[in-house]
Amino acid sequence: MFSRDESVYDRSTLINAAIENLRHLYHIVKMQIAPGTAPRECLILDISDEGVRIYVVGFDVPDEFVLLLSGDDIVQERYKVIWRIDREIGAKFVGREPPQLSMAS
Repeated sequence: MFSRDESVYDRSTLINAAIENLRHLYHIVKMQIAPGTAPRECLILDISDEGVRIYVVGFDVPDEFVLLLSGDDIVQERYKVIWRIDREIGAKFVGREPPQLSMAS
């Protein structure tokens, strides 16, 4: 069994590791809130392998949504909301759809 000091140290180590994996992005991306609806814009505040923190204005975000991330191809990443504070939302990554070809050629 861990002593109180060891478990605090282990927790601190885990938190520090999570912070190192966190990337502050502040990037506007498209969000698909339901199949067949037009994508809406949102602002990514932070993103990691485990999830994302976003800021939205002007629409309600459902419990599950897809972010459309673009580069050479459009990547669709599925997320599930785990917390909400006003217009800020934290969501965990649940899966990725196959990439689609970018419209820019």
